Amino acid sequence: NEIDIKDLEQYREKVVDIELAFKPTYKQNLSYIFPDTHPVFSLLEKALNVLNLKNIRIIKKIRSLIDLSWPELEKSDKLIIEEFVNHATVLCWAYYAESSGLSLEFVKEQLEEGDWTAYLTKKKGELTDKENYYSSISIALQLSSSLFDEQIIDYLKYGYIDIEEIRRTVTELSNEIQKSHAREALSDVWNLYANSFKDNQNEIVKSFREVLTNDYTKLKLYDYAAALEMLTELNDDPIDLMELYIKNDQELLHDIIQKESWTVENSKIRYEPLINYMAQIQSSRENAWDINTLSARIADNHAWNPEDIDYLSSVSVDEFVAWIKTNPDDLPRKLKEGLLSFGQIAGKDSSKAKYDRIATNVKSAIIKLASESYINNHRAQILYNIIPEQETEFG
Repeated sequence: NEIDIKDLEQYREKVVDIELAFKPTYKQNLSYIFPDTHPVFSLLEKALNVLNLKNIRIIKKIRSLIDLSWPELEKSDKLIIEEFVNHATVLCWAYYAESSGLSLEFVKEQLEEGDWTAYLTKKKGELTDKENYYSSISIALQLSSSLFDEQIIDYLKYGYIDIEEIRRTVTELSNEIQKSHAREALSDVWNLYANSFKDNQNEIVKSFREVLTNDYTKLKLYDYAAALEMLTELNDDPIDLMELYIKNDQELLHDIIQKESWTVENSKIRYEPLINYMAQIQSSRENAWDINTLSARIADNHAWNPEDIDYLSSVSVDEFVAWIKTNPDDLPRKLKEGLLSFGQIAGKDSSKAKYDRIATNVKSAIIKLASESYINNHRAQILYNIIPEQETEFG
């Protein structure tokens, strides 16, 4: 009570022999909440130190958030874990620590606006006191906008963490990290070639082959193609590696040809077999454009010219398959009201055989696509009422 306090202050030197000050370190307070064997302990210790955060109540909130997300984080790359821990700690601190001077909304805005490296070039006087304070935190923890931010903020505001979103984010970041590792591995092989005059051709060829085999799903087309060309110059035939790459992602090649207006003349690719393969795709796309134009016009107007029929009846099943795989707009109408409608035309004139050939080839193309996956088999039967005459593994 007040009397005791007054007496203590007045007679301190006579009644108090020892004063104990309870000033635990960040590590001590953290150890009350987290075992020091936990994989994130050292990360949290650094973050708490940067934030001058010793409040056990807030550390418990951070523990709850990490525990909820840990099943998805536990087996991920250490860079992903570090990103989540740093952002969880800073955002929890901003939300719960009233004395921090930085609100959650302010920290959120700073994260959205830029990378920690931007503060390295700022001159004195360019930042407010709050921005200066945040910049010191951002640089120390290397903060930038994260896919985790919205998920963490939703947890703080509503008490709920979307585990599915955490899982998707971890998967997306893992893919990006794997791609980065693959680029580094390929760069190491190029350095093996460029940084010496050692007689190590066999080692270089072996290393290129290992990276291209192990990381073909993670490397960009042009990086992969440059390595293929280098293998050719080193008297190795990498056609098997090219086939491995294009089998994995044919849609990528279609996208490059379409979006980058790829041609043989403007191609950055120098590996001739790949150039030839892409030229074939380009040719099929040009035919696909004709199919696309004609099928749309026939579906719209139910009219055609003899030249249209001559062309469409010359299109092979594989060419129709290639066209369908370009995912043209309004595809169901172009098929059902356009090309497949030729099978419903009665008569015995000279054009009847061509009409039937068009409808038969389109139907065969759909059946071929149906054999490739369960979902395509389902589409063929439900959307187009086309049931393969021979049983496939999908039905």
